[in-house]
Amino acid sequence: MMNVFSQPDMVPDMGKRKLMNNLVLAAVAPVVASAGGCYLYYFYPPQTGGGGGAVGALDALGNPVSAESWFKVRSQPSE
Repeated sequence: MMNVFSQPDMVPDMGKRKLMNNLVLAAVAPVVASAGGCYLYYFYPPQTGGGGGAVGALDALGNPVSAESWFKVRSQPSE
């Protein structure tokens, strides 16, 4: 009966092991990169054309609201 935990007859040398590791890496890398790219693209916000940008805050009359004026109005105690 053969011992299950016996030493193998042939152990690959370091050059062969590096070659096989590089082959596995070359085979797996494109798949992982494409899957990772799709995963990361999910979190990338959609882009629309044009020179839009942020829209400023306006009051009821259409005047721009600055942070200073907003805090000035809201820091006064209400009666």
